[in-house]
Amino acid sequence: MRLCEALAARGHDVTLLCRSENAREVRAVPGVRTVPLERRRGLLGGRRGYVRQVRRALTGGVDVVHVHGLARMAWWLRDARSRRGAPLVLTAHSADELGPSGSPAGTGGARRARRHVAQVREILARADLVTGPSRWFAARLRDAGAARVAVVGWGPSEDGLATVPARPFLEDGVFRILVLARLVEAKGVPVLLEGFARAFAGDPTGRLVVAGDGPQRGAIEARARALGLADRVELTGFVEGDRLRRVLEGADVVAVPTLGDYETFSCAALDGSAAGRALVVADGGALPERVEAGEGILAHAGDAEAWARALRALREDGARTAALGAAGRATAGGQTWDRVAQNLETLYAGSARGSRA
Repeated sequence: MRLCEALAARGHDVTLLCRSENAREVRAVPGVRTVPLERRRGLLGGRRGYVRQVRRALTGGVDVVHVHGLARMAWWLRDARSRRGAPLVLTAHSADELGPSGSPAGTGGARRARRHVAQVREILARADLVTGPSRWFAARLRDAGAARVAVVGWGPSEDGLATVPARPFLEDGVFRILVLARLVEAKGVPVLLEGFARAFAGDPTGRLVVAGDGPQRGAIEARARALGLADRVELTGFVEGDRLRRVLEGADVVAVPTLGDYETFSCAALDGSAAGRALVVADGGALPERVEAGEGILAHAGDAEAWARALRALREDGARTAALGAAGRATAGGQTWDRVAQNLETLYAGSARGSRA
């Protein structure tokens, strides 16, 4: 939705097609028309029902069809006739979409997985342009068969994060580490908790704030109690808007402890940089790109001792922590949704000229 708003603000007429249950959550924005796609028999009523709804939405002509996610929508629109001859631009967000899974969530069986992989490869090969949010993921898209790939990063998840005030080091006598993450295995929050325990077991000034929710929440709370850290580990649940701003205001460091090659960009890291907070990120996937301009430091994914060393190093060097945060704010200042829209304008024009439709 942030991209739709940015494109509309630049004078484009934008039509957003989404499932009817999601359309109810989309706020009204001038220049953005929302078309709910009704779920009937199967996924959106099967191929004929689905294409019929899409074709109606495209009546009057469009310049570009942009599909976000290598989901069923991209599969149904691979045929140029289904999109009235408009060029097809795909944006892939998740590494799970490329893996041998039966679905983006990886919940399908072996037969479905084989079909999923074949469909993804055909979608990537037939699209006029595929975008990914990082160089690391763009390389994976090429390996998966994408013929033409461009890197288009994202903007921060909220407006106004650049105005979050700088936090004087140990202003209230507390060194606060913030993690913004879903509480699922891939996000590595238990590893961060173990690292925090090793780094701050004897230092009562350390605090860990976990902003997110998910199936691991109970286990994380239980482990914090077992480590004797229940009073220094706060689980806030999911935060957005003013609550996101407040937790960032109180943080010295934003940690992204994701396991393995999973993150294709990391909005959490960008939000931390936009707010001027130093980053500590895992060394897998696209995360090293988030700190390559001096916005933070790397810790080895899944290694609690490495996380302990990284956190302790920033706790003991306030000047370094402040410098990393300042560098992050400077870098994030150029990563806005308007900039994303500008980049896509150029790519859309090139896709229209080079369309195979």
